[in-house]
Amino acid sequence: MPPEAMDSHKPADASGLLQKDAFKALGLNPDRSIREQLGGPKNYTYHVHKSKSSNTAFYLKLEPDDNNNPTLWYKFTAKPNIDPASAPVVTDEQIAQTERAAETLSQLSYALAPYNIPPKHLQIALATGDRSLIGEDMARINKAGQLPQFSEDVINAVMPAEKNQDGTDATAEQIEANKIRNEVMADNLHATILSELLLHQKATLNDGRVYKTPDTIANEVNDKLKQLNQLRKNLNIPSMEPMYYSIDKQMALFSSGQPYHRNDIIRYEVLNKIQEIVTPEAGMSKPEFVWGNRVVFMADGFKAFNQRLADIDRLIALAEAGEEVTYDYTIWKHYADKPADPYHLGVKLRDKLLQLADAGAKCHITVDRTVAFRDPTVIVIDPDSGAVLGGLLAPLAQHPNISLCFFNNDERGTPGDSNHSKSAIANGYQKDASAIVGGRNIHGSYFFDWLDGEFFIEGELAQSVQRAEDDMWIQQARLHQKPNLIRQNIHFQKPDKKGDIIGLATHEMPGPDSTFNGLIGVLSGFEISGFEFTLIQAYVLPPIPGAKTNPTLEVIKRAVRDGRIINIVTNSPETIDVPQISSAIVKYAAHLLEQVNGMPDASGALRIFMKKKWDGIGGGTLHAKIAYDDKWYVSDTSNNLHANGFLQHESQRYYLDDELNESVRAWGKQLIERCDMYTAPQPLWDMAKKIDASNALNPALNALLTLFPYQV
Repeated sequence: MPPEAMDSHKPADASGLLQKDAFKALGLNPDRSIREQLGGPKNYTYHVHKSKSSNTAFYLKLEPDDNNNPTLWYKFTAKPNIDPASAPVVTDEQIAQTERAAETLSQLSYALAPYNIPPKHLQIALATGDRSLIGEDMARINKAGQLPQFSEDVINAVMPAEKNQDGTDATAEQIEANKIRNEVMADNLHATILSELLLHQKATLNDGRVYKTPDTIANEVNDKLKQLNQLRKNLNIPSMEPMYYSIDKQMALFSSGQPYHRNDIIRYEVLNKIQEIVTPEAGMSKPEFVWGNRVVFMADGFKAFNQRLADIDRLIALAEAGEEVTYDYTIWKHYADKPADPYHLGVKLRDKLLQLADAGAKCHITVDRTVAFRDPTVIVIDPDSGAVLGGLLAPLAQHPNISLCFFNNDERGTPGDSNHSKSAIANGYQKDASAIVGGRNIHGSYFFDWLDGEFFIEGELAQSVQRAEDDMWIQQARLHQKPNLIRQNIHFQKPDKKGDIIGLATHEMPGPDSTFNGLIGVLSGFEISGFEFTLIQAYVLPPIPGAKTNPTLEVIKRAVRDGRIINIVTNSPETIDVPQISSAIVKYAAHLLEQVNGMPDASGALRIFMKKKWDGIGGGTLHAKIAYDDKWYVSDTSNNLHANGFLQHESQRYYLDDELNESVRAWGKQLIERCDMYTAPQPLWDMAKKIDASNALNPALNALLTLFPYQV
């Protein structure tokens, strides 16, 4: 049976040393070393002691070769009804497996030791799957404010930057890339642990409040989505028809030769219901569909970045002419040059923002605190005074016309909360308001190496993006007791009509009061779409870990039962190069196909597309979070479809327009043509087995993912 870790003192049940000739009675080979057969860390001397109470048990004493480590005692007990003396001889392969397991245990024990996690807790979790004791350890570490550092330390211990994923020694360039890899993994590990603690009431806010349970959240989300499904039935909308406008009414008006506008065929009951279910918590702005907007889809990274610069240049001219100008810029991370960016986008945008502030514009900038503070090339903060000491963003933080906010909810008691939203709003209160929204962070990889997309918005919808931005600023200013950050006497000027697009903008704040409207909005497209609906997401994983109901699965089932075609486009193992994460994506995709296409009453189908890797623009990771149907509907969001959304400020936009839909759909079609398609689960299960086999290259990381499963 798995060994039982004792303390550092000799157990009362342990007697004298076991003689070599007695080893066979315990199933041990007297001709092989004890460490080979039982496993364990190096740099210890191994001694076997008899048990006074049982002839099928023994004790192992590990005496350190130096005084820096404690003495370790373990109790080994045979499985019930097993005679150790008659057990088969240990094979070389078993010894090799034991050696790997021993190294894993030693490596993890070393990483966890500074946090006073008993090896016994680690062993029980890995051997039996019972993670309750490890869970209590994580609750203690989180309460002490050590969870972020714990996540970094344990990832760096099991994945040294000096080693590549395949175990080979890293070059200097690879080491820098591996450091970024470890930062991402540490973020994911921290979010995974914290979300589990919060959702299982193992962590509370400073005021004692707790998050809702996973089942409560899942049921609330699914119930709101079912309201849309019921509304379709109440309005007698055919299952293959989009809910948001009437095709029958459109055809009737067209056939009669009467001129008509899209307002004449919109189903306002449906739009009202969508507004209702994507409304954030009390105190935030109520989102509404607004008319007369212009929206341009920007898949091209060069165009998207140049549009940012053009917006700022326009504002500089206005400010120099004496007009009042505002600029609101929110980002997860504004990179410096780590990793190296040959395009130098971080520097270029920083310098342009300084020109804008020098011209007299008032700028609000929000950057996620965790990722910014971790990178000294971005910002260096004095831990005592809070003064900005250096880094790329230092000139922005020190400029009198710029308010730089590092998003965090530390004072509330959830230091894992972060800002994951991305937007840039030019003159958001004025008639000429415009905004850029989407998924890109400021680094060349996001604009050129990876595949993503953004939207340029003009009109009242840009002002809706501004309202969502103000919600976040007010929440952060109140939390950190900085009322001076809140703009006073705000007045929105009514923009002229810019185009024909109908749109809605909203956002989702993390916390116990969250309505999970971001997740609901992402999934609502499955309910309201026309015949074919496509969801493009960097990650597709269970969004509510531990819940009995999976709203993603349920909404897909309803759509497929109604006969609709559902396309999910996500990353492949080629484009997500951390196999522990790609394995989770592949397994979940296989699970969805198994559950959906295997339904006896399915008249539609689910298709999974996994992006191939190619050389050149957009050939790397899929980072987009965009959805569309085959009629008018388009959405973009900062939400990834996984549980990290519980801890992040996210933003979402929903558009209704045939021309915008056509441009996004054409881009999506090109992407799908460069993907592998799956409609049956078995090929994906086979793929997952191969990925897991490759994970043997790092058993310590595999063990870590067993301790803290990545949302699967």
